Amino acid sequence: MPVIWLLGLLPVFGLGLDPMSILVPFLIFSIAVSHAVQMTNAWKLETLHGADGVTASTHSLPESCSSRAPLRCSPTLSASW
Repeated sequence: MPVIWLLGLLPVFGLGLDPMSILVPFLIFSIAVSHAVQMTNAWKLETLHGADGVTASTHSLPESCSSRAPLRCSPTLSASW
């Protein structure tokens, strides 16, 4: 899906198609998958230690990934909590 959007928006902005413009959506997708795996693993560990689902969800998300600042979530911030 990101590649379809990219190919559709490139001509609108007057840009050409190059290897980097094809690579970027896949890199963004792979980072998102990595974050999802880390958060799911943290939730699983919380539930294995006896927390209920809601509490585990609250504890598995670092403060920087809260609804107030969803774009600030990064691997370095996730590793620091």
